[in-house]
Amino acid sequence: MSQTKRLAHAADEMREAMAYQAGVSPDELNIVVDVILPAAIAELKTRADKQRDEAARLTAQAKESTRELAAAMKKSGMTVRDMGEILGVSYQRAQKLASA
Repeated sequence: MSQTKRLAHAADEMREAMAYQAGVSPDELNIVVDVILPAAIAELKTRADKQRDEAARLTAQAKESTRELAAAMKKSGMTVRDMGEILGVSYQRAQKLASA
């Protein structure tokens, strides 16, 4: 039997306990921890995972749109200081965005 207070340590604790019982080196064992959550928590985790994925996708789209906007402003002749003001970033960042 083995106990741990943290899930992150479960595989190591089980590996040591099983190796001791079997009389082998812990390095010879490969332990896979499969966490089974209660249904309500699993549902919440699934929802949170989907929302995180969607947020990452939207963030990437927003970055690309901002680069396109910066390039268009630069092409129209705006100064990087004005671009920064409009974009809500420093003029240095505006310069980098317009150059990307």
